[in-house]
Amino acid sequence: MRREMTTDELLEQYASGIREFSNVEILIPHSDLIIDALSLERPLQGADLSGSNFRNTDFRYAGFLEDVNFQGADLREAFFSVSRKPNLNLSFADLRGAHMQRADFGRSNFSYAKLQGADLSLADLELANLTGVDMQDTILQGTKLSGNLQRANLSGANLTDADLFSLDLSYANLSNTILIQTGLSTVNLTGANLEGAQIESLYLVNVTMPDGSIRNDGRTG
Repeated sequence: MRREMTTDELLEQYASGIREFSNVEILIPHSDLIIDALSLERPLQGADLSGSNFRNTDFRYAGFLEDVNFQGADLREAFFSVSRKPNLNLSFADLRGAHMQRADFGRSNFSYAKLQGADLSLADLELANLTGVDMQDTILQGTKLSGNLQRANLSGANLTDADLFSLDLSYANLSNTILIQTGLSTVNLTGANLEGAQIESLYLVNVTMPDGSIRNDGRTG
């Protein structure tokens, strides 16, 4: 069971040198407010929370997360609900098994983050920095995804109904991925490994295939 902590308490404890915040539910002070209104508040805006242990911590009621620095943080199995392109720094963070459904992480920095097994279904990763991320077995069902995933590991990822656009997947590991009703527009798959991938009913526009050929088939299968 999680213990409760206000955003003010979190910032005070971090400033005092504490970095252990696992199994916590982070709340805005006066959290009896209507939940819909909480997203308008920004009590953690610009906060430096890098290097902390937030394993299994719930940020869904911590207000709108904007410009928060989570660099190198342990965020395994943490819960997020963010919107409106918050520009988070999640570089080198451990997000394995994190719950990030329907969140908007546009413009956030995920460089070299561990996302194995995380649930990013229906999330928006448009313009996010995805350099060096590990997305093995990540749930990306219905996710918007663009940017650079060159040589990335997406083996076993679920990309059903995902929207992939302006995306470099050259030499990426896509083995055993699920690509069902996935949209691909201006996607580079040069040299990508698709061994064992489940591929059905794709939508292809200006897609460079692993063999270098260009596909503009629209809806296939």
